[in-house]
Amino acid sequence: AVGADPAGHYRHPQGALQGQGIRLMHVDDALYHSCFVKFFAGTDNRAKNTYYVTDPVTLKVRFWQDDLDTVIKTNNVGQNRKPYYVEEHDTNASGEYYWQGEESGFYNVLEEAFDTEMTSMMNNMLTGMAQLGGSVMNFLEQYFLSTQDYFPAIAYNEQARLVYEAAAVAQAAGTYKNSSVQAITQSCGSQRWSEYQWLKDRVMYISSWCEYGEFAGSSTAAGGLSWRGTNGATYNFVLTPAKWLYPRVGHDSGNYPASANGRVRVAAGQSINYPAITLTSDSLIAIRGIDYLLDIGDMNIGLSSG
Repeated sequence: AVGADPAGHYRHPQGALQGQGIRLMHVDDALYHSCFVKFFAGTDNRAKNTYYVTDPVTLKVRFWQDDLDTVIKTNNVGQNRKPYYVEEHDTNASGEYYWQGEESGFYNVLEEAFDTEMTSMMNNMLTGMAQLGGSVMNFLEQYFLSTQDYFPAIAYNEQARLVYEAAAVAQAAGTYKNSSVQAITQSCGSQRWSEYQWLKDRVMYISSWCEYGEFAGSSTAAGGLSWRGTNGATYNFVLTPAKWLYPRVGHDSGNYPASANGRVRVAAGQSINYPAITLTSDSLIAIRGIDYLLDIGDMNIGLSSG
């Protein structure tokens, strides 16, 4: 699709958003909103449950969230059906989009027009979490998961008995009718440890998406397998992740692109033939996130004498 400017000249919507959008909206706010919704899998908040307000000082459009109850594993009918690798354009087993607003023209163009900036924003967001909590997972423990310890487990069990189990019995007997949702599926308990595991996998997955932590393009990134390669050596890595992620192979100060379009998402157990890497000097080469890989292929490769 294309749009016309006031002079009647047609242009691609990405260019229009990068031009007019910067003038009209608070770009960092839009990017932070999108990254927050992506990280926490806010499947009901991409376009829905979002208020657009005008900043009285800058006169630019900013983004406020509301009704953030469909986040992490929980879908819009209260079931824990979202995988840790869910993204905005994924569909479930029934072919339905996980995300409300998946078709939003604005957010889809924002995603394409500001891909580099959105990646940086997500990286900054994770960095901020780590600074506040000591690590991203410690931050999530402190500000999210620990709040579920306020009520003891017996309280969740009693609520399940009084509300969901009684309703399920009544549904089976025909005295309570709800054709759209089975009552027992709403009995989720505190979700404390299932959400912990989901978030642990989510941090890994999103880190691989935005090149953070173990997937950072840095010689100091932990959790990788690195060595000094020889000048002229060519590496043809075949990597097989144990979990869904974006495989990364890097050098001293960055990562080599996994395709002509940049990042490549690979399902658990599937393999990627990383584009050939030929070194122009004796230099560091690193397979990032090595702990999350099932197989790294043939490692009969040359190392430098240094």
